[in-house]
Amino acid sequence: MRNKIALIIAFVLICKIGSAKDLYIDYNLGLDSNVGTIDKPLKTINEALNRIGFISSESVRLILLPGIYYIDETISIKPKGQFPNTNRLSIEALYLPDDENWNPGLMPILLTAAKSDTAFDFVNCVGLKIEMSHVSLKGLKFTGQPYPQMYCFPIARDNPKFVDLEISQCMFVGNNDASSIQVGIIVHGSKTVIDHCVFYGCNNAVVFFLSNNGEKRNNEIKNTIIYNSNQAVWVSDADSGFVFDHNIITKCRHAFVKNHYNETIYSLSSSIITDNQNYLTTSDASGKLVSDSYKINEDNLIKEGSISLVQVEVGESFDKRYLHPVNGTLGSELGAGLFKYKK
Repeated sequence: MRNKIALIIAFVLICKIGSAKDLYIDYNLGLDSNVGTIDKPLKTINEALNRIGFISSESVRLILLPGIYYIDETISIKPKGQFPNTNRLSIEALYLPDDENWNPGLMPILLTAAKSDTAFDFVNCVGLKIEMSHVSLKGLKFTGQPYPQMYCFPIARDNPKFVDLEISQCMFVGNNDASSIQVGIIVHGSKTVIDHCVFYGCNNAVVFFLSNNGEKRNNEIKNTIIYNSNQAVWVSDADSGFVFDHNIITKCRHAFVKNHYNETIYSLSSSIITDNQNYLTTSDASGKLVSDSYKINEDNLIKEGSISLVQVEVGESFDKRYLHPVNGTLGSELGAGLFKYKK
C-alpha cells in the first residue's frame, strides 16, 4: 500500500514539474504543497531538493525570493531522487547584484542556527552541507549562529571526493557577540571557486582544508573582499593550481595562513593586502599560529594604505555599495566585491 501511494505521489509530481529546470522558493509566502513556480513557490530548500529527482533537465536552479531563510537543521545539498552526478545544481537569488534594480535588501538571508553537527570534529552548526559535485551558490547573504559558543559554518564540504563548487556574489556577515561565523566557507578537496564575495566580521573567512590523497587542485579565490577576520584565507594541505587574484584583505589578524607541512609555493596577484596584524602565518604542529616569512610569489600587490568601506547610516537609503570600498578611495577601482560590472 505504501509503495502504491509513493508511486501516485511521484506521478503527481512528474505531472506538475515535468522537465522544468527552475524551482522557486519563498520562505515567507511559499507552501511546500505548491508546484514551485514563481507565483506558487515552495517554502523550503529541502522540499525543492526532494523534488529534483523528478526533473529531467540537465541542470536545475533553485531560485530564492527575498526574505529570511531560517536554517534550524543542516541542509544536505544532495537531491533526494535520481539526479545524474554530472548535472549541475544551482541555488541562487532571484535578483543578482548586477541586475539593474538590485539592492542589498533583496538578498535572500540564510540565518544559520542549525543544531550541532560533528562533521569537522568540532562542536559546530553547519548551514549548507555540500554532498555532491557541480554546485553553484549565487547572490545569497549568510549570517551566523546566535549562540557565540557554537562554531558556525554557513557552507561546508567535508568529503574531498566532491569537486566543482562555485560560490559567487555571496555575502557573509558575522558578529562575535550576536551572529558568530567561525568559518564562512570550509571545504575539503579540489576545484572550489570563490568569486566576487564579501566576508565581514567572520572569525575565519575561507578555509581550503584537507585533500584527497595528499593534494588539492585548482581552488580559487578572486575578486573578493575580506574585512575584520582573525584568519582571512587558510590553506591546509598542499594545493596545486591555486589562484588568488584581485582580492582585498584588510583589518585581519592573519591575512594568509598555511599549515607547517604544506610546501606549496603560492602566488598572490593583483590584490590589496594591507593594514593586517600579520601577512604570512604558519599553523605549527600544535595548531599554534606563528608569523612566518615562507616563500611566496607576489605580482602587483599593494601592501600599504587604508581601506574604507561603505557602512549603513541610520535614516539613509541602503547604498548598493554597502560593505564595498567608498568610491574614489583605495580599492574602489580593483573590481573586488559583489559586482561583476562596475557600480
